[in-house]
Amino acid sequence: VDVINLYLSKADFQNLKIVLRGIYSNATKEDVMSIIEPVGKFNQAHFEKLFDMGSILKILSKSKIVTPKMIQETYDDYKEEKNLIKLENSLDKIFYQKAIDGCKQIDDHGATFKEFLLREIDIVNIINLLRFKKEKIDQKNVYEHMVVHGLRINKMDLKRLSGKDSIEALYNELKKTYYGKHVKFEGNITDVELQLKKYHMKNSALKNYKNPLSFVNILSYMMRKVVEVKNIRSLVKSKHLGIDADYVEKKLLVI
Repeated sequence: VDVINLYLSKADFQNLKIVLRGIYSNATKEDVMSIIEPVGKFNQAHFEKLFDMGSILKILSKSKIVTPKMIQETYDDYKEEKNLIKLENSLDKIFYQKAIDGCKQIDDHGATFKEFLLREIDIVNIINLLRFKKEKIDQKNVYEHMVVHGLRINKMDLKRLSGKDSIEALYNELKKTYYGKHVKFEGNITDVELQLKKYHMKNSALKNYKNPLSFVNILSYMMRKVVEVKNIRSLVKSKHLGIDADYVEKKLLVI
């Protein structure tokens, strides 16, 4: 139960980021609430109230997910730069640190869950690296956005990868990492992200067969349900927008 609650709290952090993005981009409440996934501790009504506050500082202060003290330094940077990326990455760091610290309190499955989280950190870091290179963010600032200490990519690896000055150069370095054996680092960034997420899901699922009574079965089932809902939403939205069904099918996260 502790493991499941820890992982479900990820949805709260993700929903908080969605609300912040909505306010930042002047999106409508209807559009923002349509992509909220209230599967964590807080229901949709909680995030509706946060959205109605209309201020990023008020939302963070009243979120009950992070405290102002936890986010103050990054919020100060946001006020100067008006760039939401640092704020979102701080929320990621807070979630993963909280979850990894929580693993120490879980006797039976703590080590297994920590490994799962560290692999996920690797995936998040790689995806962020790709997005930052695509947006041509100054390489001097890229490393500070990373969630350090993953499973297969350490601090020195991240510094080296952060220093690459193009997508092509980054792809070449990523091919030399552990994940280069499982993912084709070439072509469209969205397709690479999809490959990484599929790898993470499949790799986690393999452990089910080693221990059928493990919490991993429950976690794996939950992850698949979340993916299923996202896929259905993508299909409905694409049909509404008249996007070719064959194209959308290739972009679905199917494992």
